[in-house]
Formats: sequence, structure tokens, C-alpha cells
Amino acid sequence: MTATATRPPAPAPPHPRIRQRRIEVLRDQGRRRLRLLVATACVLGGLLVTYAVLHSPWLRVDRVEVSGLHRTPPAAVSAVARGQLHRPMIDAGGPALVAALERLPWVRAATVTRRWPSTLAIAVLERTPVAQAQVAGGWALVDGTGRVVAVSSSPTSGLPTLGTAPWRGRPGASLGPSAPVLLRALAAVPAGLRPGLAAVVPEDGGAVALVLAGGTTVDLGPPSDLGAKMAALSTLSAQTDLTKAAAVDLSLPDRPLVTPRSAGP
Repeated sequence: MTATATRPPAPAPPHPRIRQRRIEVLRDQGRRRLRLLVATACVLGGLLVTYAVLHSPWLRVDRVEVSGLHRTPPAAVSAVARGQLHRPMIDAGGPALVAALERLPWVRAATVTRRWPSTLAIAVLERTPVAQAQVAGGWALVDGTGRVVAVSSSPTSGLPTLGTAPWRGRPGASLGPSAPVLLRALAAVPAGLRPGLAAVVPEDGGAVALVLAGGTTVDLGPPSDLGAKMAALSTLSAQTDLTKAAAVDLSLPDRPLVTPRSAGP
């Protein structure tokens, strides 16, 4: 007697409502994918159009306007900014241009602004010379940070001299490592005493001295407590004719020592 194989019963067809629900789910998924595809295409298309517009010939730099120049040669700024002409406005300017402008000797700070559709505006803030120093090529004008802004063949009237020996310096470079100490002492001198100041010189042991226009030497000692020392100098200047003094010792500002000039024969 042979065994007869039995087949498993066929699965029952899904209920019509379940089948309809599955169809609706699949349709919803398809619609979401289509919407996502359309949105992506719109974004990419918008980006491409924006890129094309920003890099079009109508939005290129055709004018560079510069303001704030007094000592800086316009040709020097033009040479730095020449590469910006005909560039897309969106790519013009930037940190590289600002850094290049601020490497010019007279330029302290520069800002670059895009003025759509086609103008690049450069505003320059220049340095102010506060002293001069003798260098190999003549006389260097120096700002408060020790940067050489220019070199002339003769000294400039009205500016105090830093040190006595020739320095090494060229326009756009710093004067030297010892200049900041002298400049710090110079910055502490009250404005009312600046016109009578001839030089700021280093002394032994890191001390600093001022040389007044009449030849009087004001020994400040170490470049510390400069506020108190300058206050003492202002008081002495108001009470004493310092042109009659050979030297003034302010290393101890609360005990200033005035050495009068020796009487002539």
C-alpha cells in the first residue's frame, strides 16, 4: 500500500481591504519619493542658476574705489588690487587682499566692501609716525609699533629721534627688538612735553633716558612706573626751567634729582 503525499493548503487570498491598504501605502511611498526627487532637482537647479548669475559678466568687478590715502602712493594700492578687476564680485576681496594691503608700509588696517553690482570699495587706515631713527639709507619714520613707514634722506623736523646709533630698517619692516622699549617710554611722555623732546635713548642696564631740545638729559631708569615718572617730570617742568638743568634723575620719581648746568668761566 503506497503513501499518498499531501499538499499544504493554498494561502487564503488577502482581505480586499488589506489589499487596498497595501496599494495605498505603496502609492504614498511613490509620491513621497517623487516629491523628494522634484525638490532635490529644484534645489540643484536653483544652485546652478545662482552660480551662473553670480559668475556672469554683469556681476564682475569693473571699478575699484580707494579711500583714506594720504601718504600711501595710489600706485602701490592699484598694484595690489589690480588682480581684482574683472573678477566675479562673489570672489573679489577676501582676507588675501586685506593682508596684501596691510603689508604696504603706511597701511595700518584695510577693509574691503563689495558694492553690488560691480564696485569693490577699499578703505585704508594709515599709520602715524611718532619718531624717527637713523638707518643706513637715511632717516626712517617709525610709528608707535616700531614699524618703518618710510625712509628719507634727511631728518624730519618735530619728531624725536630713537637711539643714537644707526638702526637696521626698511619700509614695511620693524625697526628692531630694542625699539619697543624706547617707544613705550615715548608714548608715556605727556602731550604738553612732546614739542620739547629731542630724543629717546637707551642707557646701560636697560635704562631709558629722554633728551630735551635744550640738551637736558632726563634719566628714567628702568622703563617701569612710567606714569609716576612722567607725572614728576610734568611737575618739575611747571616749577623749574629745565633748560638750565644738565640732567634730571627720575629713576626714583618721588625723589627727583636735578643737576644744574655748571656756570661758564
